[in-house]
Amino acid sequence: ALSVQPSDSTIHYGFRIDSSTNSLNLDRADSGNEVKLLSVDTNGEVTMTRADNGVNLTLECTDTDANAGPNLKLNRAVTGASDDEIGNVIFHGRDNAGNGEDYGLIAGFISDATNGSEDGRLNFKVLMNGTSRDYLILNGGGSVVVNQDAQDVDFRVEGDSEANLLFVDASTDRVGISNNDPQALLDIKGDTQFFATMAKIYLTDSNTNANSRNWCLGNGGSAFGNFTIGCSNSKDGDPQASGTHFNPLIITNTGTVVFNEESRAAGDFRVESD
Repeated sequence: ALSVQPSDSTIHYGFRIDSSTNSLNLDRADSGNEVKLLSVDTNGEVTMTRADNGVNLTLECTDTDANAGPNLKLNRAVTGASDDEIGNVIFHGRDNAGNGEDYGLIAGFISDATNGSEDGRLNFKVLMNGTSRDYLILNGGGSVVVNQDAQDVDFRVEGDSEANLLFVDASTDRVGISNNDPQALLDIKGDTQFFATMAKIYLTDSNTNANSRNWCLGNGGSAFGNFTIGCSNSKDGDPQASGTHFNPLIITNTGTVVFNEESRAAGDFRVESD
């Protein structure tokens, strides 16, 4: 064993060989209390230990330029092949029976090892009901995949004031907008009390022609419970906002069908035969 003690301290630091594991340990001793700080086993595995919730490892860079630093590099220094798994970041803990489990994992892969057209892949795995599942895959080959393992994992995007701006219900294979319980393949929920919150779809034309128009399909827009098709009065106009549109078609909540509500001169109704 090799022991080092600062001249003004009762603390000892020492390297020793642990005969029970054949590992090389760095220990800290203070008033007879010995703590293992670092251990290197015969396979090269390094373990750093501390008894509180502080930081185990800090990488510090003092360079003042604009380039990246500090850097952490996982390097698999052998000739690679497609689909090689080249590194993992593992989040390990114990269950309530004391069994060790990998609760989360970030896995790096070589998706395509072809020289000149290499692709990488990152898999984000989470333990679900005792099995590690791919929750998110970032594929350098050109795809982002959520829920690759086809589990009952919902996908939700929050907005500034809407908790379910986009909701994908895995159990029903349905998509909701402002709706966490979609009842159809696509279910848009809104409130017809206000124009801004009514359920509507805009079909916006980016063409520069002066005759281009924007259209709207909406639940509301003309009255509570009405289905309304709106058209902007001009190019780039709002197809449903007050004063900027007209409604070529309205179906009321009692089933009445109204064409050309504003009695526009050009609003003819025509049915063609063969």
